[in-house]
This record gives sequence, C-alpha cells and structure tokens, in this order.
Amino acid sequence: MAIEKRLIQFTDDDLDEVVTAVRDLRDGEWLNIEPYLREEDLDELRDRIPHPLVRMFQKAGAPIPLGTLARTGAVLSVGLEHPHAAKAIPYLRDNGVLTPREWKIKQDHPRRGIVLEVAADTAPVMLITWIVDAARLLSAARIERSWTALVSTQR
Repeated sequence: MAIEKRLIQFTDDDLDEVVTAVRDLRDGEWLNIEPYLREEDLDELRDRIPHPLVRMFQKAGAPIPLGTLARTGAVLSVGLEHPHAAKAIPYLRDNGVLTPREWKIKQDHPRRGIVLEVAADTAPVMLITWIVDAARLLSAARIERSWTALVSTQR
C-alpha cells in the first residue's frame, strides 16, 4: 500500500485545513506538526546547541519540537518530541498547558518525548492547540505563528 504525503501550512489563528486533516485521518494514518522557523532563527539555534554527536549523549530530545497525531482504531495517539531535559507534563501544567483528565499519559520521557492516548472523537482543534502550545513552550527555538503539518495517508 502506497503512502501519500500532503503538506499543509497553517498559523495559530487559521487551523481550518489542519483540523479537517485530523478529522479525516483513518486507521493507520498520521500527521506530523512542526513549527516553521525562519532561516535566521535556525542559524541562531545552530549557534546555541551542541553538535549532534554531543547531543546524542544528552538527556534532551531534538531542539525543534515535532508533534504527531496517529489514528489506530478508536484511539488517537498524540506525540511530542521536545528538547526539555526533564519530564514535560508537570512543566507544561505549571505553565498553563493542561492535559485533560480523560487523556491517558502513556509516556513522558526527556529523550523520547510525550505520548498521550485520546479518544478518536476528541475535537481536532483541541489536539492541534495542545501540540502547538506545548511545542512553543518546550522549544529550544523561538517559534512564532507559522506551522507545517505533513499528512501521511494510505492510498
């Protein structure tokens, strides 16, 4: 079975296309969300972070957050790789990014990131907003308002 990929560009205040993409995910399909970074922000980040060989032995994950939404039957997995070197859920909570009680925390690891399990009928805008807000707070890079989503669907 072939995987078709589609890129969506969106901003904090224009989520319509990415909300539709999340709503339309079928079993075995997924979507990755990343901040869009300007070249000068990437250059500044490269100047600040250690070389990849050094980072390989550090506790923290990738310096630029990567969110993932994946559908498996009646469940959506929400993932977020991030550079925060400690458990992130308490940090997010202390800074106003709350994880609803009905979302199951499957993993909160400094290197492998956060994995949550939510009901597939959870409002897509809630999921996207949580990823965007959490990514912005945990990022090593300055994130403005622009994002990309790469939708992977089976054809």
